[in-house]
Amino acid sequence: MVGIFITARLGSTRLHRKHLISVEGKTMIEWLVLRYKFIFERELSSGNVQLFLTTSTKEENREFTGLLGQYGVTVFFGEDSNIPKRYYDCAKEYLIDYFIVVDGDDILCSAYGSHQLYKCILENGNYDILRVQGLPIGLNSSAFKTSYVEDTLKKHPNENLEVGWSRIFNSPRTKNLKLGNYDIQGDLRFTLDYEDDATFFKLIISNYGEKIVKVSDVELIDTVLIQKFYEVNSHLSTEYWVNYKNEVKKQILNNG
Repeated sequence: MVGIFITARLGSTRLHRKHLISVEGKTMIEWLVLRYKFIFERELSSGNVQLFLTTSTKEENREFTGLLGQYGVTVFFGEDSNIPKRYYDCAKEYLIDYFIVVDGDDILCSAYGSHQLYKCILENGNYDILRVQGLPIGLNSSAFKTSYVEDTLKKHPNENLEVGWSRIFNSPRTKNLKLGNYDIQGDLRFTLDYEDDATFFKLIISNYGEKIVKVSDVELIDTVLIQKFYEVNSHLSTEYWVNYKNEVKKQILNNG
């Protein structure tokens, strides 16, 4: 069994309740779910893939249940400050052998790319980690073998692993799927962290309406470039990475 784990929480300090921002009659997180349901329709219907929203046990996150239950999404409440442990606990409870990780901030994450990861898992179940590469920030995803995550977590007990947690994985058997060279274009930013990011996504989704569910990655990127939507939030990239690196350093120091 393969699980798709969308990770989100409602306690963000920079853009509070960002996943519930509405555009074209739906919240940001709903559009993300619908894109994955479209690409994985056959696998979800057959029961070979299950779709989850993995969040923390904080009470505010209970709101996801009512919102996403209508789409057949299972909301899992797990560790607040240890995200890989949250994933493992969810995988263990639902008998998931591999899980594909989708950041809930990445509202238009490539469902096609994740489907390519799924196909690789079926073809060769020996990989520990599989990654989509080459797409702009916010469109790539990764997949993890549950047994490998379990073994790794045993070496990192009681650690805070909320930011930059992939650093704990040592010498995994890895498969990288290169789907383009867009990652070298630093002005393309498809992740929801600030108000201008929300404006960016609103522009794109409003441009397509319901069709955003089916839009390919190439068309999506071309539209952003042609319409120059990237000008809305490209200035945030430097600030984003500075904050990210500082948070990782702080977390490492706190872990001792």
